[in-house]
Amino acid sequence: MALLGAATLLVVLGASPPNSSAEGNHFFPGYCTWDAADQAHGARAVWLPWYGDAGDWIDGARASGWRVSALPQVDSILVLPRGVQGSGPYGHVAWVLSVEQDATTVMVRSMDWSGRGLVKIHELRADGDTQFLTPPD
Repeated sequence: MALLGAATLLVVLGASPPNSSAEGNHFFPGYCTWDAADQAHGARAVWLPWYGDAGDWIDGARASGWRVSALPQVDSILVLPRGVQGSGPYGHVAWVLSVEQDATTVMVRSMDWSGRGLVKIHELRADGDTQFLTPPD
């Protein structure tokens, strides 16, 4: 584990990505989608019912009855649509660890932000394009 700056933590999980030990995580190990699904299951005991790249998650969540909001919330999934805040052509998802008092700075746990299979704790912004997913009641 190496600390990179005040707000960045990088964890190397090894040369090969982690394997899914829990049934129900149908995303590919080592990618942001796998880790966000795993974090949601750990915190909320739910498996995500949709498939697809991170850029497809907003539509998948809505179609599955999940709440989609531009307001950041701890223990939710942050979704960056394709091309937003450096998310690239596939989009990006991360697990929300904390929300600053300004309600726009969000501390997240991301896999694959810095390389496949790497977990990074870093800040992203709730900028209006960023959406936050929580399961239905």
